[in-house]
Amino acid sequence: MPSGESIPLPLIPQPPEKFPFELKEESDFDQLVSPDGLVSICGFGSLLSERSARSTFPHLINFRMTKLSGFRRVFAHEISSLSVEPCEGEILVVTTFEIQRSEIPAFIGRKHEFQFLAVIPETFNGLFYTTPAVLCARYSDEEYFENKCKGSEEIFQRYGRYGIDKIWVDNILPCRVYLRHCVLAAKNLGDLAYDNFLDHTFLGDRKTTIREYLATTGSGIMEEEPPVLLNHDLIHLPQANNFSSSVISVTAVSSSSWFWILALSSGLWSSFSSSYHNSHSEISSRVDAAATSSTRMRFSSSSNTYCPD
Repeated sequence: MPSGESIPLPLIPQPPEKFPFELKEESDFDQLVSPDGLVSICGFGSLLSERSARSTFPHLINFRMTKLSGFRRVFAHEISSLSVEPCEGEILVVTTFEIQRSEIPAFIGRKHEFQFLAVIPETFNGLFYTTPAVLCARYSDEEYFENKCKGSEEIFQRYGRYGIDKIWVDNILPCRVYLRHCVLAAKNLGDLAYDNFLDHTFLGDRKTTIREYLATTGSGIMEEEPPVLLNHDLIHLPQANNFSSSVISVTAVSSSSWFWILALSSGLWSSFSSSYHNSHSEISSRVDAAATSSTRMRFSSSSNTYCPD
């Protein structure tokens, strides 16, 4: 499903054996830069929507559906968002597109807590791209703090001062509005992507698929309207990176703005809002009001059920 300017990309019958591998430093991304100065990105959640992808990467090209072998989707992020992790035998339908190398620093900043992996997407006729793509994968807290955070002060500045002591967890349900957005994005790509998302995306227990969840505990999510806070064509929210004001659209939400929507819906806003009341009093009061009616759910291994915090 290509879109925009198209650049022919070479294909090979088998992927190189060295993939996937981790990109730990910004300079590591240079290994993936094409002769045209482009870097390929894989989208698996909100970036299944081209409109959402363009709200984050307005100059992307070659937006298309591809396959990715050896990974599954899992809701295992503290603010109830989506990640992927290696899983033998799994195949994901994802999107792949190209961005300029100059956009990588901002991309790293928005996805700081994820593990960046170089992967080889494939076409639906079994051929592999010769140019690797970047995939945002699940980290463990231990690996993240060791590999990405430069000491306890950075950990405190990013998370500790907001009362967050864990980032990657296995006992939390998806943010409802975010899950709805991802499901609709997959559905808009066609039945292949839609069925793949429902059957190859899992809750933190790694057993319950999103199809099963939407038919049971999560029934009604797809019929729900977005929160009142988001019931506007355009709204202003602070950016997660620099706290400046950002305009976002309900139907085209950038990945950085999803941070705030997820924090709101998962009940984490109270940890952040006190820091912004002075400079964002109107935003804070609107988000606080919405957050008081949100419920965060956690998985109880003893009772094998999900229950409110």
